[in-house]
Amino acid sequence: MRTGITKTLTVIAAAAALMAGTATESGAEVRHGPCGTDGRQPRDRVCLMAEDPRGPLIFMHIETRKGHDWAWADAMVSDDGHLWMETRHNGKTTRKFRKRARNDGASGQTRLSTPALYDGPGYQARACADGPHGRQKACTSWH
Repeated sequence: MRTGITKTLTVIAAAAALMAGTATESGAEVRHGPCGTDGRQPRDRVCLMAEDPRGPLIFMHIETRKGHDWAWADAMVSDDGHLWMETRHNGKTTRKFRKRARNDGASGQTRLSTPALYDGPGYQARACADGPHGRQKACTSWH
């Protein structure tokens, strides 16, 4: 009887993991998609999110400025975690605007944001965050 219950729970856990999202480099299940009403900002043309149930919640905002896309990020990051933007251009990925959430001892999480970076023709951008010591890394999809 116990073996049957264990097998059933294993199957349910595997199905839930498949439905939750795609795996990141750290192996955590991360949900990706549009921001929804809670994450959108008034000037957003596009808003993408990534959420690790055990770690960061990231929003990447795409605004049109002077005819081109610009991307910026905000996130709830665990104390001692990081938020950054990445750009991809001509096959090269570059990390920009890396910020660290200081340990304030109160809530265990800090809201961080980055400046905007160019996301126009030939460029792609995504927002990433992690927890302390690089754990629970999550990134939005590339835009």
